[in-house]
Amino acid sequence: LHKAIRRQRQMCIRDSIMIMDFCQRVHEAHIPKSVTSEIYQCMDYIRNHTNEPISIDDVSRKIYRSNSYTMKHFKEELGISISAYITKCRLEDAKRLLAYSDKSLAEISSYLCFSSQAYFQNVFKKQYGTTPLQYRKKEHKAKASLVNSLKKTPG
Repeated sequence: LHKAIRRQRQMCIRDSIMIMDFCQRVHEAHIPKSVTSEIYQCMDYIRNHTNEPISIDDVSRKIYRSNSYTMKHFKEELGISISAYITKCRLEDAKRLLAYSDKSLAEISSYLCFSSQAYFQNVFKKQYGTTPLQYRKKEHKAKASLVNSLKKTPG
């Protein structure tokens, strides 16, 4: 009986963590009012292809526009370039992989199409002010704290 209760509690904890991650993803997918459907399609394409090489050509083809049109309107509507947005999305995916997987930095950087592990680490630190491994440790510590607090909850 105790094993069943413990397993049920672990499943609840896992589900809680997954729901929090889902909510974060939904929040990130929010469409700003100033973004046209074409640029949103570009954003969606990029978010869903972070583990593949992505070129300006790929993004422009998605909306049947020229590279110059796509780059100009993307920058005007979002305030960042397409390449900066690609990097931003890859870094967000890297954060999730660091928090929820045991993949090595080499695997993550390769999977997300960074040119090298060193480049990935430098870009990550520049963006978030912490190294990928420090981020992973912090996230694992936070999850462990959440798990401990949920274990202490009666019921």
